[in-house]
Amino acid sequence: NVTSTQFNVNTTVSGSYRTTGSGNWLSNSGTPAIWERFNGSAWVTSNSPSYNTSNIVFIRNGHTINTGGSWGSSVNMFINSGARFNVNHSGTSANLTILDGGSVTVNANLSMSSSGVLEVQDNGTLTIDFEYGNPLTSLWAGTELYHPDSNLIFNDFDCADEYLIYDNTSISTHTFGSYSAAFGNVIFDFGNNLAANDDWIMLDSGVNINMAHGDLIFRSTSSGADMRIATTGTVNSGIGGDFIVEDIYDNTRAITFKTSGLMDFTIQGDMELNAATTRIHAGSAGTGTTLNINGDLRITPSAVLNMNPSSAAGPYAKLFLMGDVDVAGSGLLTNGNSQVQGEFYFIGSGDGLTDATTQTIDIASTSSIENRYITFYVENDSYVKQINRNFELGSNSALLVRFGGTYDFGFNG
Repeated sequence: NVTSTQFNVNTTVSGSYRTTGSGNWLSNSGTPAIWERFNGSAWVTSNSPSYNTSNIVFIRNGHTINTGGSWGSSVNMFINSGARFNVNHSGTSANLTILDGGSVTVNANLSMSSSGVLEVQDNGTLTIDFEYGNPLTSLWAGTELYHPDSNLIFNDFDCADEYLIYDNTSISTHTFGSYSAAFGNVIFDFGNNLAANDDWIMLDSGVNINMAHGDLIFRSTSSGADMRIATTGTVNSGIGGDFIVEDIYDNTRAITFKTSGLMDFTIQGDMELNAATTRIHAGSAGTGTTLNINGDLRITPSAVLNMNPSSAAGPYAKLFLMGDVDVAGSGLLTNGNSQVQGEFYFIGSGDGLTDATTQTIDIASTSSIENRYITFYVENDSYVKQINRNFELGSNSALLVRFGGTYDFGFNG
């Protein structure tokens, strides 16, 4: 064995740029004086990188950089923790890496090189506040690498004309911990940016890849637009985290999983509805949606889960739940289709001896249409316990306990 003397390993490429402060990025300019360049051994004061630089550019912690003009064709960008990059002019990046705690806001046409990588690491954030004409030829032109706890936020988008996921190959998927998906956390925070004709269909027909490793969060929207996970064809998708509608989401709007064709959608975490109306299916005969929730279902006051608002015979809506269900007073679980029963299956496995082996049901029946036109099934090996003695069958509803299943009314003694 040989022990060497101490030495430094420097992986910074000569010619790289880094920020020393915040300001506008102007091409090859000495003002503002917020740039340094690495000469191979040290960082020295420098003009800003030119817009067409092929060098590496680091935006560092605490610094906010705004583009000052159309930029880039082969620039390699790193947005460090605590740094912010605002894309206010069209530009193309060879590679763009948003590190843990870094943030990029897209206010203009940000494109990626076809051979480039757009990487958003855990706790990194990419915010889209721009209506792309065709993101497949710009933002999604390269390879996407969204880590499981990365954030993709939509403040604005051409929802009326563009999908989130067009097919099974245009958006890169990656596997983390045996789960494969396109994005990390996806957050819809449109505020007042959408008009009445800006309803969004997120998944095109035939998509069978998972949307997100993490959560799907509906934060805010205008009073005009509804969200549809998918419409036509057969779609199989899901998310690795929670499905959340936050309490500031517009209560007049609807979020629908499927409006025609067939869908199988799996939520690996919880479904938490705090506002608006969420519909499992809204279609015609021969169509249907199966929604699988591997965690809990919570419906708080002001929120509605309508299994199927259609009035046609034939379309189905099925919900398979592994966790607990809790519907607060003024919250609503219902089925609007009097011709086809909604099907609600308890599929957890347990013996009722512990919380982990018990599915609880607590539905505050405060509405005349609560639980109507729904058949509840307690499947084989499931142990379902009623707590607070809150569960009332609605109009034309039923509770069926399969062989091997247990329904505990929660009475003591």
